[in-house]
Amino acid sequence: MSRSVISRSDPGNRGSGVGAALITAAEQLVRSGGHIQACLGVAADNPDAARLYHRLGYRPTGVRDQIAYTWYDEDGAPHNETQDNELLVKRLAASVDG
Repeated sequence: MSRSVISRSDPGNRGSGVGAALITAAEQLVRSGGHIQACLGVAADNPDAARLYHRLGYRPTGVRDQIAYTWYDEDGAPHNETQDNELLVKRLAASVDG
């Protein structure tokens, strides 16, 4: 099963460990589904996230794509965006309980 989530952190939270904790939790979910690798896309204009993912063991695949999505601001107004991504992949360690 494939799952997609688009996430951006509040710049004020950068460096606090929140992003690493979220990625670690997502990897645990992927692993619990019996998968041996995790893939994610990082926006071309987000070098901070790319550094975090690299530090966590994600490596570039050479695949790039563009996604379109809608997000909603605090007033409920929709905003349509497109984003250029690079696909990164990480081989996950075997689960300690399986």
